[in-house]
Amino acid sequence: MYAPILYGMYAIAVRSTAADQKQAKLEHGRDIWPGTGRLLITAFWLHVLAWYVQIHPGHRVIEGAQLALMQGLGGALSSAPLFAFYEGLWFFGIRQGFHAQVEELVMEYPKKLCEEGVIMRACASLA
Repeated sequence: MYAPILYGMYAIAVRSTAADQKQAKLEHGRDIWPGTGRLLITAFWLHVLAWYVQIHPGHRVIEGAQLALMQGLGGALSSAPLFAFYEGLWFFGIRQGFHAQVEELVMEYPKKLCEEGVIMRACASLA
């Protein structure tokens, strides 16, 4: 189920890059590999904004938990995006049985952290 979304993101990136390079050719009269640069600047600032939203409001304010990135880069870059995708599916009511199984397994880690003395908002609801 994740493959079509990945392909869609890829197709959007390819189409946007081609359009930006075409615009650069119209403006400068020659092929310029990075295009006009506007697409790169926009992508950079969207990336910065997404990281800020995830770190500050998402983890610090709402969850009150440490970032998965602090636990390990591999898990943060591989399983976290997939988990976010599944959260979107569960929001729309898709695969609720699987959601219950995952929720049960995911709650084992906060319980362990709370038992070790890590302070998180989740500890109050687990007690």
